[in-house]
Amino acid sequence: MARPVLVTGGSGYIGSWTIVELVNRGFRVRTTVRSLAKADGVRKAVSSAIRGVSSDLVDRIEFVEADLSSDAGWDAALRGVDGVLHVASPLNPEDPEDVEAFVGPAVEGTLRVLRAAERAGVDRAVLVSSAAACTPAAHGDVVMDDNLWTDPESPHLSPYRLSKVLAEKAAWEFAVAHPRMELATVLPGAVLGPALPGVSASSAQMVERMVTGRGMPAVPRVEMAVVDVRDVASLLVDAFERPAAAGHRFLTAGEVLTMKQVAEIAGGVRREMAAAGAVNPARPGAEKKGPRRVVTMPDVAFRLAAKLDKNLHPLVSMLGRHLTVNAQRAQDVLGWTARPARTTIEDTARDYVERA
Repeated sequence: MARPVLVTGGSGYIGSWTIVELVNRGFRVRTTVRSLAKADGVRKAVSSAIRGVSSDLVDRIEFVEADLSSDAGWDAALRGVDGVLHVASPLNPEDPEDVEAFVGPAVEGTLRVLRAAERAGVDRAVLVSSAAACTPAAHGDVVMDDNLWTDPESPHLSPYRLSKVLAEKAAWEFAVAHPRMELATVLPGAVLGPALPGVSASSAQMVERMVTGRGMPAVPRVEMAVVDVRDVASLLVDAFERPAAAGHRFLTAGEVLTMKQVAEIAGGVRREMAAAGAVNPARPGAEKKGPRRVVTMPDVAFRLAAKLDKNLHPLVSMLGRHLTVNAQRAQDVLGWTARPARTTIEDTARDYVERA
């Protein structure tokens, strides 16, 4: 029987779709969860998207309890696997401005996985980083390009973005010191798309807010490079399967849209579904169909709002940026293409309304 592939963070948004992609391609999967109590929920979630689900699903997916903050469980998780797809992220701290609370766990968690992989003799690892690690400029015309590195000394970096830069740098330094292990990294843009049943999709919550009764009648002047979570999972497995991926970073991003465009597409889906009677009438705000016209909030007003809400702080440095994306390497080396951003946003909005 073939050895399994390890996916860290199998209960997460990207991790669960990565399990689906692997099983659909015929792989056996081992995955880590912070608690084995989550195992049944993960198995149920991924079974909804696996083709030709059969009684052997229990044998195709196994679970190990391991947390990025502790050494416990990682040797067992990496023992006897063909490779590791490191998708898990540390829990976000309560304070989005706490640099050490972001950076320390991200760097140490990444190294904890790679060290255990090295001890186990694993020779192939794929790491999920972020487009935040290849976006050097802070203002004006900004190019996302996996040939570039974000400057960790930049005063404009949010703690989250800094943690992604330093964690990926630590992974590449580890790979240089341990050349037997092949490494590839995947750098997603703004990850949207439907979540599997019971799985939280924190990065898609923005779209969820746009299709709730509250709506989002005003949005900041921010652009984002949209990528579908299913396309991220597909590229992760491609990077694991294909030897040519070793030693490369892969920016994984598609079309660039403004938050206003995203809000208008999401709001349109809600209105269509409300007209068709698909919005749960028992949900608070169900009578609202979402704004027909979304306005852009002046930068000065958004900066004031961010002073009152720390969760908005990461967006302040993104105000007014004009993004250009160069994801050519993923296309040239792996043949990867992103699905249309409109499709992704519509699927995200539809998924939320159907689950609400």
